[in-house]
Amino acid sequence: MAIDPVGFVGTVSETEFSKIMGAVGGHGVIGGYGGTSLAAARVAGARNMLIQPGECFVPGVHVTMDAAASASSAAPANTSGLPRIDLMVMRINWTTHAAALIMIAGTPSSSPEPPAYNQSPGVVFDVPLCQGVLPHSAADYSATTIAQGDRRTWLVDGLLAQTADSVAPTTFPGRLVTSPDNGKILLGGFGSERWTFRADSDTGWYDALTAPAGFGGTMKARIRNGMVKVAFNWTKLVTPTGSDVDFSVTLPSALWPGGGVDITETIWAGSSPCRLYISAGTGSMGFNDVTMAAGQIISGSPVWHYRYADL
Repeated sequence: MAIDPVGFVGTVSETEFSKIMGAVGGHGVIGGYGGTSLAAARVAGARNMLIQPGECFVPGVHVTMDAAASASSAAPANTSGLPRIDLMVMRINWTTHAAALIMIAGTPSSSPEPPAYNQSPGVVFDVPLCQGVLPHSAADYSATTIAQGDRRTWLVDGLLAQTADSVAPTTFPGRLVTSPDNGKILLGGFGSERWTFRADSDTGWYDALTAPAGFGGTMKARIRNGMVKVAFNWTKLVTPTGSDVDFSVTLPSALWPGGGVDITETIWAGSSPCRLYISAGTGSMGFNDVTMAAGQIISGSPVWHYRYADL
């Protein structure tokens, strides 16, 4: 067995220094919280993004880009027949001692997900900047998907901070603060937690998921002071031949409760109350004993404890 401490005078290599800084300093965009630092815009016809000047910090390395630039190579064409999500990153490479803008192409899918990226201090570290949806055979990303695909987080006093309408990172060390300037929401945890819904303007509400099969409408969610509140209002589209009996939808994992939720009094299906049960382990939101005609509404605004409220 060997014990090999580093950090003393003359013992710290670039790689070790990066690991040390990663443990204590975090990473992200720096300067002008919520501003244009390393912000992205669409490049028409090039399957690319234009990145504004700015700065970022990764463990042990400070990167400054002093003029707007686009990725060194455009993302490949998408001829799959399905959409995909591509991700623009600032890549820092310890082997080449260089930083570069890189577009990482995603995997085409009917429900595409952003591609994976590197975060290995002392080896290769990617700072996500923006993602965009590339439809089949499209020449570029739409202005809408670029505007909604901000992946930047700012390094603020050792925390990763993001604006309310940006897409949270798939992994982050320590805590992630959303809108720290107004104190609305504190999100975070140790390890990895994927947030799969987006902020709706400045209201603090988030799109959670679409209506279940056979219904129209939406559901929104809010996390505040350790509590989750959802508000749904779904309209039955057609009259069933029998009864609906029961149905379920799955919540995004970020909304799962700390324990099982069982509510009857405040959930209405048509003119009758129905039972709502939310599983803490699977996020299944199940409705039981439901009989509805076309045009009738099932609605409610249940509240429960956020499962990471103690962080």
